Amino acid sequence: MPEKTLEHWMSMHLARRFPTVRLWWPAAREDISVEGVPSSPGKSVLLEVKTTEWDGALSQHRLTLDVEQLRAYQHSAIPVYYILPIPPWSGLLNPGNPWLGSRSRTELLLPGTGWFGDWTFVVSAEDLWLHLSSPNRQAQKTASLFTHNAGSRRLNALVPSLTRSWSWDSFWTHLASCGSPAMPSLLATPSGRSLGQRVPRQRLAENLSPQEAAGSPRVQTGDALQAPTFYQPLGDNDFYSLISEASLTESLKGLNGYHQSTSVVHLTPSDLTLGSGVLRR
Repeated sequence: MPEKTLEHWMSMHLARRFPTVRLWWPAAREDISVEGVPSSPGKSVLLEVKTTEWDGALSQHRLTLDVEQLRAYQHSAIPVYYILPIPPWSGLLNPGNPWLGSRSRTELLLPGTGWFGDWTFVVSAEDLWLHLSSPNRQAQKTASLFTHNAGSRRLNALVPSLTRSWSWDSFWTHLASCGSPAMPSLLATPSGRSLGQRVPRQRLAENLSPQEAAGSPRVQTGDALQAPTFYQPLGDNDFYSLISEASLTESLKGLNGYHQSTSVVHLTPSDLTLGSGVLRR
């Protein structure tokens, strides 16, 4: 399956599910920069889209990780999540593939039989790195995550050591809510708030409510607009720490040269449920 096809499905689905979502796909040879992070309140994550390769000789799909890239993502101030498809068909997804039948590939964007979200999973870059726990594997240039013949299977059945993963739909349901320590993001709160250097996630969420943020997404300071305040997660816990734009820029510089099919996704307060309201689907 071509990489750009999955990227297109993802972008279209997110735009439909979250009307005010902001997505940025760096162009070829373009660096990830702080300018690509929306300067408005909300939650930001990086998505790295992986695709499988079909091995005709062995009649199986194989998903391979770039270990150097995965290592670089461990130091990102914006949490990184890998998008991992498990194709339920054999061969290449070309017209005439028996699994596709009379459908076009574009129909897989729509919920129903064969919907891409049913066979697409999300794993944090941190958990993938823990999966490569052997120093010998971490020293490799690439590592095979799984091979798969065909048929519908869950990621945890193919890779049992990955104890945390989410289906495509489940991931966005949880991220759009208050979230959890296992699903961190970069949070940007309305500027001018004195929240402190170390803040519980719940308090940040309260400051991202649409009612709080809608009136003052940016604060006028003289002739310049002051960007919102950024908070990065402090490890696998429930607290976030203040991070300057300069530090965020330095963190993103470390990713340049490694990102391959990466997007910045920013959910604005109007698309966040934050523990109340009706979730958009």
